[in-house]
Amino acid sequence: MKVAFATTWLIMILGPLGTVNGQDLDRALSRVQSAFGPEYRFKVDREDRLVIDLLKQGRPVRQDVVYIEFLDSTAVRWSEQEQAVEMACAEAHGQCIDKEIFHLGTVRHTGRSTLPLPEGRPTDEAVVAMRGLIVAGQARVAGKGLETHRRPDRRK
Repeated sequence: MKVAFATTWLIMILGPLGTVNGQDLDRALSRVQSAFGPEYRFKVDREDRLVIDLLKQGRPVRQDVVYIEFLDSTAVRWSEQEQAVEMACAEAHGQCIDKEIFHLGTVRHTGRSTLPLPEGRPTDEAVVAMRGLIVAGQARVAGKGLETHRRPDRRK
């Protein structure tokens, strides 16, 4: 009887932990979407990859795809020179970002990505939101106990 009670208690306490990370990730996605505006679409797919679509006049121009655990949240910053939020791969994962440029029909592997902000968007808010998204995504992956992913080849 005591074992059943203890087990039930543990399930009640520890069970919701998996959903907390999912909720945190959903909130982080909402914040980053709000910070960057309608020119971008952000999502984390089933393989825990961050997928960022850059749109112009509602049409896709570029798509960046990266396993979220390969990013360095401390490297997210505002680039004054490029007028864009810059994110980078963690040192151990070199060129972890696959950047598909639709009008060129190519996929490039790179170690950093720049996300230009539309005029009038607060730069600090975008940087903080992107850092928060990366941290929330990495917490979710760590909670799953996943091993390092095999990187798929997206070249055309």
